[in-house]
Amino acid sequence: MSFKILPTPLFEKELKKLAKKYPSIKTDLKALVAELIAKWRCMWHIAGIG
Repeated sequence: MSFKILPTPLFEKELKKLAKKYPSIKTDLKALVAELIAKWRCMWHIAGIG
């Protein structure tokens, strides 16, 4: 099962502003998304769905 997380235009706009102040925020978000997807897949596996 594949997953895709799509940010809203407002989120992307605010992220650009925050990235100026916090340069590592994009890397942090990529790590968060990867972790969420991994945990979601694990939950599906445990539930016997995927």
